[in-house]
Amino acid sequence: MSERFPAVVLAVACLTLTACHPSDTYREPTIGPEGTASIVGSKIVDPDPLAADARIYMVAIDGRLTGGGPFAWDEKIKVLPGQHEITFGIASKSAFKDEGGFITSRAVLEAGKAYVLQGTKPISRNAVCAETSGWISTDDGKAVTDKNPLIIREAGGAEIPILGGGFVSLPSNVHCS
Repeated sequence: MSERFPAVVLAVACLTLTACHPSDTYREPTIGPEGTASIVGSKIVDPDPLAADARIYMVAIDGRLTGGGPFAWDEKIKVLPGQHEITFGIASKSAFKDEGGFITSRAVLEAGKAYVLQGTKPISRNAVCAETSGWISTDDGKAVTDKNPLIIREAGGAEIPILGGGFVSLPSNVHCS
C-alpha cells in the first residue's frame, strides 16, 4: 500500500489541477453563427522594419481566459449576445522593444454582428513607456465602447531557474506614471 501512495497522490493532484482549469477558460457557444456575435482582434503594421507593430487581441470574456495571446489576434471568437466584460491586450513589438498592457470594457453584443478590437498606434513617452488607447467597434468601424486610454510598458525583469525545475519571475521596476 505504501508503494502506491505517491502514485495515488500524484493522480489526485493531476485530476484536481485539470478539474480547476476549465472554469477559468472561455468556451465558445455551440449554436450557429446566426445566434452569436463574433469578435476578432486587429493589427497595426508599421512599414518601417525597425518600428513596432501593434496587435490588439482577446484576453478574456466575462473573466474567462480565451488563451490566444498576441499572435492569435486574428482568431475570431463566437460570443452569446448580451452584455459582456471584454478584456483585451495591446502589444507592441519590434526588434528593440516588447511592450504591452490590458483594457477591460463592457459591451452589449448583438447576435449576427461582427465586432473588432481596435487600438491606436502606441506613442512613446520615454524609453520604456508608451501611450495608446483601445475600444471595440462593429466590423464597419462604428465604436460600441469608449476609447480607453492605456499606458503600456516594456516587458522587463528576469526569470531565474530554480533547482529541480521551474523559474522564479522577478518583475522589472519600471513605473509609467
